[in-house]
Amino acid sequence: MIEQDTIKLLRECDAGIKMGVKSINDVMEHAESKDLIKLLNACKDEHDKLDKELQEMLGRYGDEGKDPNFMAEKMAKIKEFLKKKNIQLSAKRYGIDALGAMAQGLFCTLLVGTILNTIGQQFGIDFLNRIIVTIKDATGENQISYTIGGLASAMVGPGIA
Repeated sequence: MIEQDTIKLLRECDAGIKMGVKSINDVMEHAESKDLIKLLNACKDEHDKLDKELQEMLGRYGDEGKDPNFMAEKMAKIKEFLKKKNIQLSAKRYGIDALGAMAQGLFCTLLVGTILNTIGQQFGIDFLNRIIVTIKDATGENQISYTIGGLASAMVGPGIA
């Protein structure tokens, strides 16, 4: 008598083989190299051979096998998409690289705004000292006026993004 664990293992192998064949088919759709296509076909043939043997074994024990887990298939598709788009989900990518870029945006907007204001004031350059935007608050009673440098400094949020 065969152990239930053995049947469970065979079922998991069945799901893995089916998922492997689907992955090979997905890659073959995009393969252009004849050597790669030949290699993929050889792998697929080997997977088909294993699947046939596995189905015979499962059939002897009255089991129909197992399809790949729906979530596992979808996660594989998501991983493939992320890899194709060069998206890496890591602490370094988002904790260091992204925050570093945000800091650069912050300092660039502040520095450029300050430099433009200073040059305009020190050298008396009219277009740098001229008010280019006036914004009213929500009540409509107060307003804020910006020069080019002041507006650049005020654009910290978009500069960070």
